[in-house]
Amino acid sequence: MSGHQNGVPRRSASRRVVVGAAGLLLAGGGGWMASGLPRIAAAAGPEGGAKAGLPVPAVGFAGGAGSAPERQAAAVVVVRLSEASAQRVTVRYAVSGGTAHAVPHGSGQDFTLPPGTLVFPAGTTTQTIRIAVANDSINETDESVRIQLSGPAGATLGRNAVFTHTIVDDDRRALVSVRDFGARGDGAADDTPAIQRAIESVYARGGGVVVFPRGTYRVTSVNIREGITYEGFGAVITRPPMQGKWARTFTTERVLYSGDADSRPLIIRGLTFDGSSSNQGPYQQHQLEQAHLVFLYGDPARRGRLRAVVEDCHLRNGVADGISVYTNVAAKVYNCDAVDVFRGGFVLTGGYSRADVHTFTTRGTRDPTGIDVEVDGRGFGGALRVELHLTRLRLLAGDFDIGVHEGSTVTGRDIVAKAPFFLYAENSTMRFRDCDFEVGYP
Repeated sequence: MSGHQNGVPRRSASRRVVVGAAGLLLAGGGGWMASGLPRIAAAAGPEGGAKAGLPVPAVGFAGGAGSAPERQAAAVVVVRLSEASAQRVTVRYAVSGGTAHAVPHGSGQDFTLPPGTLVFPAGTTTQTIRIAVANDSINETDESVRIQLSGPAGATLGRNAVFTHTIVDDDRRALVSVRDFGARGDGAADDTPAIQRAIESVYARGGGVVVFPRGTYRVTSVNIREGITYEGFGAVITRPPMQGKWARTFTTERVLYSGDADSRPLIIRGLTFDGSSSNQGPYQQHQLEQAHLVFLYGDPARRGRLRAVVEDCHLRNGVADGISVYTNVAAKVYNCDAVDVFRGGFVLTGGYSRADVHTFTTRGTRDPTGIDVEVDGRGFGGALRVELHLTRLRLLAGDFDIGVHEGSTVTGRDIVAKAPFFLYAENSTMRFRDCDFEVGYP
């Protein structure tokens, strides 16, 4: 036999074999042998612990982060063992966070990755996780998916037990920060002009994303436009004192969408709207009932609707409506909450509109906050007809008040209403299932 193995000198020192219940380990009396095969860790207990003190491999991601363009239909993430094992190794994986959506609500599903288990047959060191990515046409920031490894069997968790994959958006034409246009976000300066300049700049370039970095922005009223995403996780939009009855913080009324086809989506994401009700003057007799936090309105003279999405937002201290939907709007509201908003967290008052409200919570002590649908504004063709779908609502305070007519459709599922409810349907259809409505006043 040759004195070399793969170019490594082979020593002739005596050798002994140690065999224990945990497996097999070769130990040289001062010498060792190398080969081109992976080194094998011989034993590990069922929960990843070593048997009889023998070494076990560590399992982890090949790196801590990665990225790929959205148009790439799938992202492949590599998971490795630090060394091969003489027995099978398994480890579980699941999504543990990130900004990308895993559900088909709001602006839509960004990726698919159900929980699973990776299996490393004996002698192998590499497996992969495949993330299916949705290639949408929405203007958005780059979004992240965080994956966590857990519960290894036959191994221990290595240092890279968490991986963050970034989905790089390739649809937007512009990405700007309101700070680039002079907004300060210090809670003192009037940031309205700077925010409006940012919006008009992005709109002139064909649409894109307007980002609100973390901070508090004082805003009287800004005109928001279709084809733009307004994103601000950690940003608060607050109202200066005494703004009056018609001060609508984010509104489309002065730049009305008008077309025969539905608009490009207008998306509001991650913002907190604070209506500063304590410094607006009297309002609990409906003195300021038009001063909504978000007002969505499409031109009733045309067939097209304004497509709008409000997701991951918080509505606070409003003197009128939180999210107010008027005529010719196709709205999706997802994962939002409203606290102490006087007229209602979500309010629908205009015909020829559609709304899908999913995962919405209302509560309040000073102003119990609920849901209100009273359609009195006529949309395209003079229609008062609406289509409304409500899912997973938790109305912990405030009325659940719905009145529709002219062939409208309302569906509700998984709704808990802890306050009075009122349902009225004239020549219309309402269907509710798996709901819990309280009767009477507390």
